[in-house]
Amino acid sequence: MLLLSIIIPVYNVEAYIGKLLQSIFSQDTERVEIIVVNDGTPDDSMNVVQGFVSVHANLHIVNQPNRGLSEARNAGLKQAQGKYVWFVDGDDSISTDSLNGLRNLLLTADMDVWAFDVRRIRNVNGSEKEETDKLCYKRSQYRFYNRMLKRDDTVGVLKEAFVQRFVFRKDFLDANGLRFFSGIYHEDNEFMPRVMFYARNVMFVEKAYYRYLIRENGNIMSTKNVKRIKDRLLITDNLLKFKHEHARTPEDRCFMNFYIFSMIRGLICEQNDFGAEGQGMIRAGYKRFRRFGVSAVAASLYYRLPKSLLKACVMVIHPSWVRYLEKRVVR
Repeated sequence: MLLLSIIIPVYNVEAYIGKLLQSIFSQDTERVEIIVVNDGTPDDSMNVVQGFVSVHANLHIVNQPNRGLSEARNAGLKQAQGKYVWFVDGDDSISTDSLNGLRNLLLTADMDVWAFDVRRIRNVNGSEKEETDKLCYKRSQYRFYNRMLKRDDTVGVLKEAFVQRFVFRKDFLDANGLRFFSGIYHEDNEFMPRVMFYARNVMFVEKAYYRYLIRENGNIMSTKNVKRIKDRLLITDNLLKFKHEHARTPEDRCFMNFYIFSMIRGLICEQNDFGAEGQGMIRAGYKRFRRFGVSAVAASLYYRLPKSLLKACVMVIHPSWVRYLEKRVVR
């Protein structure tokens, strides 16, 4: 049986996809398949990919009209034959010897979710600057590395849950109907809370297997527009609906409330980055944000997170104050 399926959506990454594939095929790909999903890319990305297909029998192509990143990932997941899946973006790369490291890990334990550090790559004055982005917020939490964690152990510890820093057991995703929501930015923010909600066990690994390229002008995360506001509000609504439908216990509800609070807090703190229209959309939600603050207070108390509790209390009083608290009081 294949151990790992690497799923790579491709759209307008002609300048990067060759480097990514080289970073994969320069390593031992035994028991690994690579699935490239051509999301109707208009550039020559697929010509670059074809140059690897003739040499590597474990490289497969899925073609579809342009439907966006979520649908491309879902299409790759549908075709995946590996026990585990790893979603990799076409303009990034993987670290040297990451496949050997992952293979050894995946053979030692049967986890729903594996999580690891990431190397962030930024081009500064023509040269690449690298830094390690740790899974945990602070050094005192490094004790969570290299041990099996339950879902609630990760609350207030795991930061920036973008999917590239995780490897998922495929039958875990399938059993819980976990797929990406289509047509939105920030799809990881909608996907990962649902993943972690169902996860029975998670392993934090203190290795940076992924190299994340920060493109200042070329990727979704570098742009500020009103659709991003709309989509994040939609994600908040989706997670609230998911909570009402699937959170059966007080513990379940606290878990989802913490993630939803994080989404709302992020919107409030970033509202000045958007134009008047975007700011107006966020302020229009203040009334319901205040109501939700009560649930956030309960979640913060349950998880014994004093800084989160302070922010939740402030949200109940007036949501706009959360932004000032985040910047000036609570680091």
